[in-house]
Amino acid sequence: MTIIIIEGFQFIREALVLAFERLFPGAAVQGASTGAEGVRFCQAIEPDVVLLNLALPDGNGFDFVEKLKGVAPSSRIVAVAACAREYTVSRVLRANIHGFIDQAEQPLSVLEEAVWKVMAGGRYFSPSVVRLHNLTKRDPGYFAKVLSDHEQELLALFGEGLTNQEIAWRTQLACGTVRNHRCNIMNKLGIHSTLELIRFAMRKGFAQPPGPWPPGLVVAHEPERYLPAYRVSAAGK
Repeated sequence: MTIIIIEGFQFIREALVLAFERLFPGAAVQGASTGAEGVRFCQAIEPDVVLLNLALPDGNGFDFVEKLKGVAPSSRIVAVAACAREYTVSRVLRANIHGFIDQAEQPLSVLEEAVWKVMAGGRYFSPSVVRLHNLTKRDPGYFAKVLSDHEQELLALFGEGLTNQEIAWRTQLACGTVRNHRCNIMNKLGIHSTLELIRFAMRKGFAQPPGPWPPGLVVAHEPERYLPAYRVSAAGK
């Protein structure tokens, strides 16, 4: 068995390598520190399993899923994240991945169950994913039911407290188009202020408070307390 671990924090990456070597004697286990490095490793050896952290120094882990499948189509991808909020769960269930482990509520020993399950052709999802999925599918106001994929991508940017001009520059959209999207999203969600919009985005996992966090760190609890007032005041412009 060959396993690639894509994890930005060296301490955690090396601990996971040791854990896999203990759980799967004889397995060839290699760690990658970035998504780009992970793609290169997978292209070279096409591993049986890829453990992919969704918060990486060089981008969102979801952005690397299709690249990984492109270079290693037979590999089974198991994602991990520090906090399974609703937007993360929504993307996990829509993405072309085979499993998800919630680091906040599951022990290292769950790796064995998850790996054997995906290797057998099944899927493994942590209890938090199943629980949130069951709750949201009964909610008619669930954001995934009222917002398009494009609107959800923009909500992630609004949640960072970016201004309309900054988002227009990032997305190559006209500033007026971004402003219209902001208004439409707020109307669909029943939100009446920029501060409410940012809080919603943080609470649901679209965004996390800006640094000074190390790359990849997710502020999992009470994200609203970290809101920077200067960003909130400017974001609606």
